[in-house]
Amino acid sequence: MSEEKNIPDWREVINGKLEYYLDSEEGRSKLSKMLRLEDERIRDFIGQNRQNIRDIVWFSKHCERCSWFVQKNRRTKCVKMKARIIKPFYGRLEWETVTLPNGIKEQRVSKIDWNSKKADFSDEFIERAIEKINHGMPYECYQSKLDK
Repeated sequence: MSEEKNIPDWREVINGKLEYYLDSEEGRSKLSKMLRLEDERIRDFIGQNRQNIRDIVWFSKHCERCSWFVQKNRRTKCVKMKARIIKPFYGRLEWETVTLPNGIKEQRVSKIDWNSKKADFSDEFIERAIEKINHGMPYECYQSKLDK
């Protein structure tokens, strides 16, 4: 963390010296290096702070015929992509109110109920949407159960 504080923000560094950083070889090289460091820092931050994120795949009309498809009770999964398979318009958000350290109250998503529809859509409408997922084509991971 202390290393991050020692790295100057590239926006502050180029302020007022834009011509040098854009018009000279040395300036472009320095700017490129600063941008790469910023990119690495952001990627590291995102990688370290990724919490409770699950991979989700929209259910397509081909999923049930795929050898990677697994269904247990109401939960469906693609083993190949290590992802949960969800029908379109499913996933109702459940909210909670939290108080921030500065005293402000904020609404945050506490969880997602993947077995509930987001809104009142008919089953027919959802089936039509499933037909159009991935332009009606199987996903790249698709492997017919008959081919195994």
